[in-house]
Amino acid sequence: MKISLTNANIYDLNDISKVKLKDYIINYQDLSTFKYLLIIQSKTSECIKLTIYPINKKIITKVIISGEQIPKNDIEKLINTLKSFRILHTSGLTTKDNKLFYECYINRSLMEKEDPNLTGFTESIEKLKKIIKNIRIEEISLDRRI
Repeated sequence: MKISLTNANIYDLNDISKVKLKDYIINYQDLSTFKYLLIIQSKTSECIKLTIYPINKKIITKVIISGEQIPKNDIEKLINTLKSFRILHTSGLTTKDNKLFYECYINRSLMEKEDPNLTGFTESIEKLKKIIKNIRIEEISLDRRI
């Protein structure tokens, strides 16, 4: 069973009228320097929260980590590894249904400037997989809706 704390989509700014969020983003400083919007939805029993990030790349990487019991020293390794990523948004470490969860969205534009082939990112994920077994990587793109 796949449990996600958040869902996300990327929209082309030229098509923003279809999203009907124009009133909320119209005053965003320098919006014209971006091509897309990443809209992340998180929900609880009390509310639905939308977080909107202007971005220039039509693909974002989502990292999902879960586990029943993760030792404290492994959590520290996880946090130290994730610090090297260009994290745009994170759920933070949280529990749901007696499991520990962490989700983050990686800003690929910034990472690719430093590491064009994302070799460092791939190596870091492989190291994390040795510590924490349940790691999923999802690509969120303009052409793919969750």
